[in-house]
Amino acid sequence: MDLWKNIPSGDNPPEILNGVIEVISGSRDKYEYKHEWEVFVLDRVIPSSVVFPIEYGFIPQTWSEDNDPLDIMVLSYEPLEVGCVVKVRVIGALIMEDEHGDDPKILSVLVND
Repeated sequence: MDLWKNIPSGDNPPEILNGVIEVISGSRDKYEYKHEWEVFVLDRVIPSSVVFPIEYGFIPQTWSEDNDPLDIMVLSYEPLEVGCVVKVRVIGALIMEDEHGDDPKILSVLVND
């Protein structure tokens, strides 16, 4: 099943969204979902002195200016798993830029946390 195409963006967008987790808090591994293959691929391992401070992934059925689904950062009390789908409440956004242009990040918390 294609997690990007077959899962709705959320129950009540833009307030309540679904997020697909690609990176877990405390990890050095950066996975990316390849929707054309329907699998998660290890994109890179970040340097040993750095870990991801937050769960990170994408919002299904969205598209950003960087030719990827819209990014989501999820605050969670417990680590999640790569590939899990979570229901989140939006609490803000970071307007960022990378080498491809605007690259916004949606900040969220788990609905049931």
